[in-house]
Amino acid sequence: MKESILELSFKLLSSYTLCDHCLGRQFAQLLTGTSNEERGRHIRYITAMYIDTLEEYEDKHNNFASFEFHNCKVLRKNNNVKECFICGGIFDRVNEIANNILKIIEGYEYSTFLVGIVPKKEMILNEEKIWEEIGVEYVEPLKEELSREIGKKVHERTGKNVDFEKPDITIIVDLDKNLIKKMVKSLYIYGRYNKYVEIPQTKWICSFCNGIGCEKCGYTGKRYTESVEELIGNVLLKHTKGIDTSFHGAGREDINALCYGWREFVIEIHEPKIRSIDLAKIEEEINSINKGKIEVRDLRFSDAQEVKKIKEKRDNKIYLAEIICEKPFTKQDIKILEEIKDLVINQQTPERVIHRRADKIRRRKIFFVKVLKVNKNEAKIRIKAEAGTYIKEFIHGDNGRTRPSVSSLLGKKCDVKRLIVERFEENGDKK
Repeated sequence: MKESILELSFKLLSSYTLCDHCLGRQFAQLLTGTSNEERGRHIRYITAMYIDTLEEYEDKHNNFASFEFHNCKVLRKNNNVKECFICGGIFDRVNEIANNILKIIEGYEYSTFLVGIVPKKEMILNEEKIWEEIGVEYVEPLKEELSREIGKKVHERTGKNVDFEKPDITIIVDLDKNLIKKMVKSLYIYGRYNKYVEIPQTKWICSFCNGIGCEKCGYTGKRYTESVEELIGNVLLKHTKGIDTSFHGAGREDINALCYGWREFVIEIHEPKIRSIDLAKIEEEINSINKGKIEVRDLRFSDAQEVKKIKEKRDNKIYLAEIICEKPFTKQDIKILEEIKDLVINQQTPERVIHRRADKIRRRKIFFVKVLKVNKNEAKIRIKAEAGTYIKEFIHGDNGRTRPSVSSLLGKKCDVKRLIVERFEENGDKK
């Protein structure tokens, strides 16, 4: 037969010392709109009243002679233990913990927060022991109530709101290790860039010293002193007081290829202290400082979801290529190139990237080639290619790994002198 709430509470309080929070939490799903502390206090008094109605109670239960109230905790007279069996009195430290949290997140700009709890192992074990005895039909776990109560105190002192989905700052109170740590949500900035000099898109750490600094890298820790990421990120870090950046581009061009087509990107600022920044002014600053190197536009706030979309983009591209061949161009060569329409090529993973990419054959389409200018054995051509096409390899053939190629079609060795990404065409084929 199902035990009543009164019988369950009597069983609990005759066996364990429980604070009002931990007593009330065992019946958290009852009497909604009441805090666990209030619920526990009511249950305690009703239980005490129930005990007074038991005839000959002291004679039948002389091991539990009577109950007394001490700081709203029911204790047995023959037991001097005054700490709660489950929480050990942690709810008496809620204000102290909230104050420590405020010290840790001081100096950070945020609108929302979330407090998470890692209970001590004995707290978990003791709570589970009680659940085994009375069941879990009405209970709320300790960490949920403690998180809520600490969150209330932080809210009262800061005016900031709790966000369970995407808080600006998450605070983890680890009672087992007696520490508090913060996790600051990254700040994401969307934009488009052009690159006018030969630099990598992202930071390139020296492979010899792994960023420590050595003779090979001139003790910079980097293979290249500048990158698109750093030229943009350094300005953003100054304004946000973040600690580092991650750059998420919609593809990338080679180091020695330029970009005039405004490539999309999202740059992620790690652990920003300042979140409300003037992106219009920052855009002007980036372009002023880096004039002739890079240029950005359309800066706006973004999020992690857009990073995923950026990474998945498959835009066809139009390139401007300056090429040089071992022999002068002929009219027949020009005709061969301009007759290219929807040419399907097979590209085995290029030799230059095979160390970091799977060796496989990719089918890609060259939509057209337009010859713009010829000067003896040099030419300027425009190429429209499917997303993921290795353009340099399409020109020189990569020792036969790309077929057909400009070199194989013309029957003469050709190479790229200069390559520029002129334009991106959205909604490209996703093959």
